[in-house]
Amino acid sequence: MTFFKKLMLSLGFLAILMPSIAHADSVESSKKMVQTLANQAIAIISKDGSSMSEQKTAFKKLLNQNFDTDKIGKFALGRYRRQATPEQLSEYTRLFDRMIVEVYTQRFQEYSGQTIDVTNGYEDKQSGDVVVNSLVKGSGSPIAVDWRVRDGKIIDVIVEGVSLSITKRDDFASTIKKGGGNIDALIAHLKK
Repeated sequence: MTFFKKLMLSLGFLAILMPSIAHADSVESSKKMVQTLANQAIAIISKDGSSMSEQKTAFKKLLNQNFDTDKIGKFALGRYRRQATPEQLSEYTRLFDRMIVEVYTQRFQEYSGQTIDVTNGYEDKQSGDVVVNSLVKGSGSPIAVDWRVRDGKIIDVIVEGVSLSITKRDDFASTIKKGGGNIDALIAHLKK
């Protein structure tokens, strides 16, 4: 599995339809946001002399600015969110946010000169979300990566047709089922 596949799969969505002018602005602004995010992420890991702690801090800021981790986390927890106590939800949210920062920082450590080029964007008529298409280019064949954007924030990353959010939801459901249907099993897993 390539660097960016692992990155996008580790990590990891209904809006009101806009008038056509707003739609065009939304698509264009989403495309710019994704390209800027990619450039900033590459700049963080390319910075000479930065420590792992500095990179984690920078990634956390970048993720908070560009990803709706709250929506992603709620989606990933799925139907088990309704069963969780407020304390469990609070602990899960804290651990989910930490997990995303850890995973992205680790994956970016494997960076070796790839580029991310935004190629297209469109409004998904069913959800109202904007989908930004990009290609990750490196030494091998380009990898298609789509970014689902809602209300100016990324809510899903799809690598060659595989959704980060759906993958995480399936993984989390499996962990909870193995733990007897209790969300504490997932919380314990995320603490590792």
